[in-house]
Amino acid sequence: PHRLAVNLPSKISATQLSQQGKQEEIRFISLKTNKTNISLPIISASQRGSINHLVLQHLHFKQLDCEEDIKYQLDKMVEREILRPEEADIVNIHNLLQFFRSDLGQRVMRADEVWREKPFNLVISADQFLQNEEAQDCNDKLLLQGVIDLYFREGNELVLVDYKTGLGEKASIMQSYRAQIAIYRQALESILKMKVKESYLYMLDKGDIVLVE
Repeated sequence: PHRLAVNLPSKISATQLSQQGKQEEIRFISLKTNKTNISLPIISASQRGSINHLVLQHLHFKQLDCEEDIKYQLDKMVEREILRPEEADIVNIHNLLQFFRSDLGQRVMRADEVWREKPFNLVISADQFLQNEEAQDCNDKLLLQGVIDLYFREGNELVLVDYKTGLGEKASIMQSYRAQIAIYRQALESILKMKVKESYLYMLDKGDIVLVE
């Protein structure tokens, strides 16, 4: 085996690639909001992310005309013990509604098919993980595992959406996740044999939609 392969893991997650990968052009699309002072309880970004992912996994997209519709669905999730009451309380209902009123959100609701929280396994070359010159001649393979938050089909092509939580600077957040989005795109195209025509990040805390090109 290649000498670098001695220290390679046999299996990695997509998030381990979040600090690596190729640079991609990014365009920001800000959603307008009339609520400028939205306060959140003291809770970690990781906890908020888990709660928001769970909500977006179970929301009925066809029943999202107003904030009351989302609140009703959250109450039902509490009744079904999908969420605890205190978890439902931290969900930013306004931002969620703004997302589904955006062009991207409307496309999700009109899509031919929508998939949520889909796990995948993908075999990648070691040099994608190592990302250095010494690794260029390393032919070893790694099994990469991940979960794609949402993707939908428009005709014969796919659109990828990944949710992110955090209040940091946009530039640093984007720097962290570019490689991860590229891997998700590669996984979908490799497994489903369909082109991913667009990839987006949806920043849950700020309500921003980011197109990754």
